[in-house]
This record gives sequence, C-alpha cells and structure tokens, in this order.
Amino acid sequence: MSRIIFFLSALIAIVTRIGAEDSYRLPNNTQPELYTIKLVFGDFENDLSFKGESFIKIKIIEETSVITLHSAVNVDETRSRLCLNMDSLNCMAIPIQIETDNTREFLHLKLQSGISLKPNENFYLNLVFTGTINTL
Repeated sequence: MSRIIFFLSALIAIVTRIGAEDSYRLPNNTQPELYTIKLVFGDFENDLSFKGESFIKIKIIEETSVITLHSAVNVDETRSRLCLNMDSLNCMAIPIQIETDNTREFLHLKLQSGISLKPNENFYLNLVFTGTINTL
C-alpha cells in the first residue's frame, strides 16, 4: 500500500511540474521571422532604465485571434500596433487590445471580436516600450 501511495505522489508531482513548465510556454500558432530592435539606455550609474522600439515580422502558423509574446517591459499601447503590411511610410493597422500577464511575463495582443489571422499570412508588430534593467 505504501508503494502505491509513493508512486501516486511521485506521479502527481511530475504532472504538476510538467503543467507548471507548460504554462510558461508560448502557443505555436505564430512564428517570428525577423526582429529589429532599437534600445536607448540610461547612464547605468544612476539610471537603469531603458526605452525602445521593436519591429517583428510574424508568420501565422494556425488561425488565431490572439498573439502571445514573452515580455517583461511596459508597452505603450497608444503607440504600438499590428500591421498587415508595413514599409517606411505605410501601416495598414489592425485594431488590437493589449493585455499583460505579469506572473508569466506574457503580452497578449487580442484582435477585435470576429477578426482572426489566417495561416501563411505575415504581419508586422511594432511595439514601443520602456523598462528597467534587472540587476539580479
């Protein structure tokens, strides 16, 4: 009987651990293809803050209405956008709502109801953000 209880306890621990690891994994419905990142840092002596902007080309793998990214920065929702196509002058913006999950350091970009991104389409995500360098 004690062997069964030990086995079940070990199995529960393994399943719980696997579930915890998976909760930090990103979904596989999108694939980043290109990153361009600009960063401006403080003086490092008295100021560990930074600001930046990223441009990410994203390929849609499975139909989705949410793009999820890892993010530990403060995103400026008013200046960030998801574009159907983008060049130096144009961005055909797709309305998004940005939600953060600080526990898992996720950034969820949710499209308006009824709108979804189709497989094999490319989109461009422009994020404007600020943050603080972690010294741990």
